[in-house]
Amino acid sequence: MKPPKILIIDDLLGKEGNNLEREAFCRVNGLMPIREGKAAAGIDKCVALATFVSGQKIVSNSVENDLEGTIRKIKDGWNESERWSLLLLDLHFKTGEFSILGSPEGRLTDRSPESYFGLQILNAISSDASLSDLPIVLLSSMDRTQIEERLASLGALGFVEKNDLDAKKLADLIDLYGLLEDEKVIGRSLPLLKCLREARTKSRIGNRNILITGESGTGKELFGRYIFENSLRFGRGERFNTVFLSGVPESLVDDLIFGHEKGAFFGAFDERPGVAETANQGTVFFDEIGDIPAIVQGKLLRLLDENIRETRRIGGRSSIIVDIMILLATERLEILQDEKLFRSSLVSRMNFGSRIHLPPLRERKDDILLLAKHFLQKLGIKKDFSQGAIQWLKSYHWPRNVRELELLISGIILSTPDLNVITEIQFDLARKDDFRSKQEKEDVSLRGSSQALSQSPKSESLDDLLEFLQSFDFHLVPAGRLEGLLPYLRLATAKMLANYLKVSFSLKKQLTNTIRFMENDPDMTTLKAASTILDIVEIAGKENQEKLLEDDIISEIVSKALKNRKRKTIRSKLKPPRNGLTNDSSSSKG
Repeated sequence: MKPPKILIIDDLLGKEGNNLEREAFCRVNGLMPIREGKAAAGIDKCVALATFVSGQKIVSNSVENDLEGTIRKIKDGWNESERWSLLLLDLHFKTGEFSILGSPEGRLTDRSPESYFGLQILNAISSDASLSDLPIVLLSSMDRTQIEERLASLGALGFVEKNDLDAKKLADLIDLYGLLEDEKVIGRSLPLLKCLREARTKSRIGNRNILITGESGTGKELFGRYIFENSLRFGRGERFNTVFLSGVPESLVDDLIFGHEKGAFFGAFDERPGVAETANQGTVFFDEIGDIPAIVQGKLLRLLDENIRETRRIGGRSSIIVDIMILLATERLEILQDEKLFRSSLVSRMNFGSRIHLPPLRERKDDILLLAKHFLQKLGIKKDFSQGAIQWLKSYHWPRNVRELELLISGIILSTPDLNVITEIQFDLARKDDFRSKQEKEDVSLRGSSQALSQSPKSESLDDLLEFLQSFDFHLVPAGRLEGLLPYLRLATAKMLANYLKVSFSLKKQLTNTIRFMENDPDMTTLKAASTILDIVEIAGKENQEKLLEDDIISEIVSKALKNRKRKTIRSKLKPPRNGLTNDSSSSKG
């Protein structure tokens, strides 16, 4: 990333010509001054690119403050695509006739707190709506006790003594108050940069709960990782555990978060810590906290209590205290505020005061073209956008946000790989294809639900299911969601097979006939049928078998299979050898 751009308004540092004081200031603070749009050389480690403005003008051999000209220069840089990240503003400006040394002599009113020119600039900025988001830190050695309240009310974010500033302190000031772009979170619109600043600020705090809200596709998980990565600079551990709650069976959520002790339930052959425990000193990210089941909400209370941070395994006798930062993401804020679905005590601990709300893409129009070019670059494609395409990108309302933009770009590349320019027509076609694909998926889902209700499924839906299961592309799943997915896939597969087994058993009423029917195998034996039934249970994995056997019918079928397999094994041992031969192959040849 390029170093951020900052603006420094100071009568001495902004003076034109050979300015030794400015050179020393830049050297101490790691600043590279910009003159005529170019950065000067000579700084080893650049903290920021700096533009210096004196805020003054010469009128008849006298130096006077220039409020109008100063505000104009601020606006010029603020309205550029790469705007000022931070404004450092002096308070005291010397005016009057030139002295023998070539600097203004100064007037008594210049040193009066009520007459500080920096205060006038600050007042003018606060009165201009177009500059309301400009971050300002005061840079001065002047007394400010008489005007302290006014400085805060006019929007000053901080105050630093000019003589105490160095490169490290300046970098920290820019990080804390500045509007900074990031190479992983693409964009430079004001709504996005303000969210990034909030995220950096909150990442410093430690073991806090941070709520991240926003529509689907706005990048909540991406922001979660941004907060986590920034927290590493302030001592938080490197463990980042993600809990995906959407679509996870209720019975698994408790085990996933809190873990279990050995013997806590059938299949719990070993102890297993939950994600909260293994993330100690690090961070846990809950994706769509609105899906947290009611049965877990009570247990989650003590984990979300920032003064306790307590987790207890299933079957555990004692609690474990952990030090974690918890990030909670949701696109359904209204669910959290519905007392019928969520405990009010749990919601209060989610820390709404520390909420970061991500703007939808339609409110980030400055970022749309940047993102579109980023997705092309990500695919390794070099293409240009026509003016019509650029206009289309900015005028479209983006109901599915950044995710939809990426899908449309991918669709265009796949459908027209040989065209060098992307036009608005291609976006229209890609959007229609994307909508058609989405509609078809919804139709399949509705058709499947209707068929299930009528209990007369068509063979085409089964064919669709088999084809979908075999062709599902895991490359499209975010990397963070792939981690730890196997237990859920095992349980889902086992549940599907168990449902098939229940229906088949209801038709045939006898185990061997049931498996013969399911396998279409006329030579099916009792022992083989029992083994097949037990194989279905084993697919779920040790940690999930108890959950599968909660179903009374499946539990009964498995019990019968176990008895049949045991009985068949005993019979084979007692059965006399055919033709009077023993089971010893060597004896049969005697």
